[in-house]
Amino acid sequence: MHARRQPPERDGDEPDGAANTVQVNVSRLRKALGAVAGALQAAPGGYRLAVAPEAVDLARFERLAERGHALRGTDPAAAAQVLTEALTLWRGEPLADLGGSADGMRARLEARRLAAAADLVDAELSRGRHAAVLPDLEELVRRHPLDEGLVARLMTALYRSGRQADALAAYAAATARLDEELGVEPGGELRALHQQVLRQELPGPDLPGPDLPGPNLPGPNPRPNPPDPP
Repeated sequence: MHARRQPPERDGDEPDGAANTVQVNVSRLRKALGAVAGALQAAPGGYRLAVAPEAVDLARFERLAERGHALRGTDPAAAAQVLTEALTLWRGEPLADLGGSADGMRARLEARRLAAAADLVDAELSRGRHAAVLPDLEELVRRHPLDEGLVARLMTALYRSGRQADALAAYAAATARLDEELGVEPGGELRALHQQVLRQELPGPDLPGPDLPGPNLPGPNPRPNPPDPP
């Protein structure tokens, strides 16, 4: 006696046990959400998370980052406070559990974080906190070694901290990396800053000077940075 052959599963067919699996996962999610479990609501075709924007870290970050950016020129101390609050909302790599399927969104989120970090540096430099901001700047340049805007900020902070030689060394290192990685020379703004540092003509924070170039924000598919040394 032959067993009856089951018809092949078609695209879009619901796998066996799918409904039960969804219910189990929804129950687990509600347990994880705790006090806001009621925000997970049934909707046509599935479920939706109905929460106020301020309950979502990304929405809070965007609001704070925009406010901090606007305050840089008028109240750098307030801008630094707001931007610091925005950046403390980040906890590691965004969407890390989604793998390659979220590369584009992950790159855009990382770009927003980098822009906020650059704004914070600008606010601190405007306050004259050159030495205090150096550790964070050095880490940013280490992670984004081809970003001329960050290199310019690092050179400025070093020079205004009385470290002209180190500022020139930062420029030389950036020049070598750009040539090795991309086969290009530094842009005009960075070259002009190098000349100011070389001639000891870079204005102080209370004097007018050239605007620092903005960070080179990565696009949906940024060129990967060189791996960190072991």
